[in-house]
Amino acid sequence: MSRLQTLAKQSSASVERVVTLDGISWERFNKIEADFDEVSSLRLTYLGGLLEIMAPISDEHESVKSTVGSLLEAYLREKGIRFYRRGGFTLQKAGYASCEPDESYCIGTHKKLPDIVIEVVFTSGSVNKLEVYKPQAIPEVWFWKANQLLSLLRSTRRTLCQSVFRTKGAKYS
Repeated sequence: MSRLQTLAKQSSASVERVVTLDGISWERFNKIEADFDEVSSLRLTYLGGLLEIMAPISDEHESVKSTVGSLLEAYLREKGIRFYRRGGFTLQKAGYASCEPDESYCIGTHKKLPDIVIEVVFTSGSVNKLEVYKPQAIPEVWFWKANQLLSLLRSTRRTLCQSVFRTKGAKYS
């Protein structure tokens, strides 16, 4: 069993660990991703040759992800804003970037790409998560880091005090 497989199989209650590998080609990344396709406690993030492997996903990580998502959903329902939860799925810019947000949402209508993604960060590696989302042009990226929720807007990448999706019928254009 390889070191990465051992890392991936550890208890989900364990502390998250990050391994970063540099100089990984897109083709090699795809092979690594395929090798770990069945390992749900592992998260791969790729950006221009840099591969971040996080494992295991901790219980605390899952709890924060669910809580932030539930609070966002409660807010959107209260404001009468239609939304569609996409959950975590792989977002890729072939040959350059790949990531899986903890949660994601489309506002107003179903779309190929979400309007809001949520990233829970307990342990950070060398990959700039905001840069990973840039090629996908995600309107808002929310980071839970150091017990704070930061929201960054695509057009300016500045920290927001409130979402652009704060009123009924709001849409990102």
